[in-house]
Amino acid sequence: PLIMMASRLVAVVLVALHVVRGDINPRHAVNITIYHINQLQFPAANILNMDVADVYGDLYFDLRSRATPYECKVNPSAQDCHNPETTNVTDLAVTEVIVTVDNRFTNYSRCDVDNSTGKYACVCYPKATCNTSVGREDVALAHLPMRPGKISFDWQWWRYNLAQLMGGFWYSMTDTGACPEAPTSQPCTWRVAEVHKRVHKNCSDRLVNAAVYNHNQSCFNQCPQPHNSSTTCFASCFFNTVLGPEYSSHSYNPNSTTMPKTVVSKAFQQAFAPVSEGGCVEV
Repeated sequence: PLIMMASRLVAVVLVALHVVRGDINPRHAVNITIYHINQLQFPAANILNMDVADVYGDLYFDLRSRATPYECKVNPSAQDCHNPETTNVTDLAVTEVIVTVDNRFTNYSRCDVDNSTGKYACVCYPKATCNTSVGREDVALAHLPMRPGKISFDWQWWRYNLAQLMGGFWYSMTDTGACPEAPTSQPCTWRVAEVHKRVHKNCSDRLVNAAVYNHNQSCFNQCPQPHNSSTTCFASCFFNTVLGPEYSSHSYNPNSTTMPKTVVSKAFQQAFAPVSEGGCVEV
């Protein structure tokens, strides 16, 4: 009994030491692999005040940009038509990062770069309460209220259904919970454990586009420019392949025989493999 009590006391002391010096509470510390798309001017390891995602959450954000040729034609003032994380493809990178987080998540915050200052800032969703923990949002669940109406554009259905197909999670890495490098008396809720690899987004895009193209070449080959992702013809074939042609007008059926999302995620994750194994060059 004395040995057991001593062991428990040591465990309690270790937990207390972690909290006192500002580390993540080891009882709740977990490692997650996340991805982030942003401009190359920002350091790969810096995800402070940025939104990141697991593989499927990132794929939703990434793939929905394939609809911008339609969306921006109808609504040029739409956010994705001016968001530097979607429009400036030649200057964008995708980073695979392993993060240690406290798994007691809070509500998700919207974090974007301010074009006037060039800095990222986060805002807790209206009518929500956010604390210093990492914010998390279920992508599919969060987009359920955004179901298009009877009179809607194809791209609106594509985005809604893409969220239901891909799902995944978005995370907000606010500065209030970041662990400092130097010891401190304040507890923290997340820190970067490892930056695995950073690649040009146009390289990861090519791998994903090629996988989708190979799944339905007959459709893409009817386009004047089969591999030009900035055209409406490419966008139509892309979403008809990933979701199914019927899902440009009504809700996605999870039992539908569409392109398996695992094929898409495998192509995306291939970017972070060694170059000798078909991965992209690290930047």
